[in-house]
Amino acid sequence: MIWQRIALRVAVCAFLGSAPAAHAGPEPRFGDDSSSWANDGECDDPRFEGAGSAGALLDDDRAHDASDCKKLFDQGRVALRGANQGRPEDSASNRSRVEHGRLQSGDDVLTSGEFADVFRFDGRSGSRAIVDLRSSDFDPYVLVRTPSGAQFDDDDYAEDAGRALVALELDETGEYQVVVTSFSEGETGNYSLSIALENDTAAARRRDRNGELDLGDETLTTGEYVDTYRFQGWPGQHLSLDVESDDFDTYLILKDPHGGQVENDDADESRGHSRIEQDLTEAGVYSVLVTSYEPGATGAYRLEIHPSGRAGGVEVPLPRGASPLTVSLRTR
Repeated sequence: MIWQRIALRVAVCAFLGSAPAAHAGPEPRFGDDSSSWANDGECDDPRFEGAGSAGALLDDDRAHDASDCKKLFDQGRVALRGANQGRPEDSASNRSRVEHGRLQSGDDVLTSGEFADVFRFDGRSGSRAIVDLRSSDFDPYVLVRTPSGAQFDDDDYAEDAGRALVALELDETGEYQVVVTSFSEGETGNYSLSIALENDTAAARRRDRNGELDLGDETLTTGEYVDTYRFQGWPGQHLSLDVESDDFDTYLILKDPHGGQVENDDADESRGHSRIEQDLTEAGVYSVLVTSYEPGATGAYRLEIHPSGRAGGVEVPLPRGASPLTVSLRTR
């Protein structure tokens, strides 16, 4: 029975520690406050990352949100991108980390027979958590338990037998537990586990931009002028992109963090209107390219970038009277 399986797979009693936020080295040049999003309490400069960063990070705001970014930098809530590469436990406000492990003989074993490793993260109410487990050696299964004991789980995310993912909008502050295991009994092999945290309010904010394709812009290999905007996206979000122009035949491109892309030319059969609606499945920086259908076209446009705050995550309650299994962990 599925309920019996879930009941056996949950509850753990030990956690991994994480180091406090920190930054090292010379203080960066923060620039000025000329961004239209300056002094809004979030860092809109795409050079920075962390819990204090805005959800949509655009090139136009580079070095133009000095006051917000400096304050958050001093608080340890943002850091320069790549500053903590190779030391995920030091990322700003424990925003994200990646664990590489292996399920193997000698690990803790659930009563249903699966090997299990357990991790933890500190969650804050109002934030989003993305727990992403991947393996090419076994069928991964991930479970997340909230501080109050609610349970969430996933096996084949987006019908991918090598990936399990839980995306949660957190409504509790406290310690969350993550169980890395396999779908079938006795499976072993290497895995990678990503735990990413982000402020939900920042991630959901809509951005509108007035831009222009002109002779000084970058061009695609086929000769069209192009403007590029970037933002941080998360699995479970629904993204709406909309661009309109009275001056040229618009063309809109969305690139995901791994280089895959979707495109749209004429929304509603309108020559100067392009739109993309997309459910995001990867965490990372997405690129929005505004260009034209014909090479060399120029003119003004208006772009809307609207990443919703919606995230997946289906609660799986224990059956009545069931008690979760307590797993004793080996020393790490």
